[in-house]
Amino acid sequence: MFKYYLFDPRQRVKVLRQFKLPEKDFKDRLNELYKLNKIGNEEKEEFIERFFHDGNELDFILLLSRIVCNDCLKGKNYPYMPIDENVIELMGPAFKHPSFEFGFKCELCEKKYKEVNLGVLPLIPDIETLYFILKKYVSNETKNALSNLRKTYKILSENFVHPSITIDFTSNEFVVEINNQKINLMGFDGLKYVLKNISFLLCDYYITLFNRYNFQRCSSIWSRNICKVRSKKFEKFTL
Repeated sequence: MFKYYLFDPRQRVKVLRQFKLPEKDFKDRLNELYKLNKIGNEEKEEFIERFFHDGNELDFILLLSRIVCNDCLKGKNYPYMPIDENVIELMGPAFKHPSFEFGFKCELCEKKYKEVNLGVLPLIPDIETLYFILKKYVSNETKNALSNLRKTYKILSENFVHPSITIDFTSNEFVVEINNQKINLMGFDGLKYVLKNISFLLCDYYITLFNRYNFQRCSSIWSRNICKVRSKKFEKFTL
């Protein structure tokens, strides 16, 4: 899906405003999926774990997108993905989805279609939604790094949105405390702190790819569970 986020910069602000996926809307979508797919007395949290474990690519596309008919898409410069019966048949979502289960319904004009006449508009999740999703996939060690990045993002966004009010750019210090550690986010140590935490996240991502596709290349560097650089807590990159 990510290539559809790389749209024309001149459209970026417009698309960000129109196609955001707030945390509440994301949770509402999960609730709808839960009602359609729960098994017996399955609790919602149990279903969510099952969805993120068993869902395929189309399931996630539908969760993080708006289903729109081709009529609404005409003449619009939106970064959308066309979707047809062949795609649905080939990819076959593992779960039932409201837009397909009750007829092919457009989420903009709310018209229903007997046949697939739709495109998919990828929505842009907010930081809390991304945090929620990533926590479902990363290791326990990386969850700590993810939490650090979340706190750092919150501090930076709160203080840099209106820099004329809260930040003195003539200063080379902006010291904050994150998990009992003092960090100067305006200095090199702040950059190292962010890169080190991101490294854990990227490592989990590549480990997932390594295991899923059974890569043989770089086998001297990677093991099934952890890379050699990570075993030293990325010290080589942060000294």
